[in-house]
Amino acid sequence: MWFEHTDATGAKWEDTDDGTGGERAADDASENVRERFLGIVSLRVDGAAIPCRVFVRESSSTPFQRSHAVREWVSSRKRWVAADPGLRGLVLREADLGTEVRYRDGRRERVPGLWSESVRTLHDRVRVAGRSYDCWVVTRKVQTPTGEFAERTSTWHYDGMPTGWVKRSIEARDPRNGAMTRTEELVVGFRYE
Repeated sequence: MWFEHTDATGAKWEDTDDGTGGERAADDASENVRERFLGIVSLRVDGAAIPCRVFVRESSSTPFQRSHAVREWVSSRKRWVAADPGLRGLVLREADLGTEVRYRDGRRERVPGLWSESVRTLHDRVRVAGRSYDCWVVTRKVQTPTGEFAERTSTWHYDGMPTGWVKRSIEARDPRNGAMTRTEELVVGFRYE
């Protein structure tokens, strides 16, 4: 499948990348994934309280070789999944809880989480290439290990598009000089080959 993209300056390009390369990788590839249900809470989106099931998901690496000082690492994330059947189990919020490095000598080292995501709105109309899409908007915030702003990505999701999204806006800080950049991508077309 080929996707046609355009940025804010109108520059266009085609490729086989649907643009999801910036999305987080699924941790299901890990051999040891555990998920715990914590309870039900409500989140407010578009002024309405939406009941959500809250889960903590831990994934651990396969054990390192016995000669290695590290036994394993365990990464954790927390998810708030809409319990409303009309929202199809949509994840309304997700947060990286960090990683714990476990050493063979019993030491443990915690690395804090660096990102969080939340649904900003469930309905935002976006017009792209003459078509109008009713999108839900997810904002992902990333910080540096020292807690400073690194990047904010807002994605306008639409199920009817093979990419899963029609618009993406990225604001990022250059770590070398602190300069801010803003880019925008639109999926303006696609074709099967």
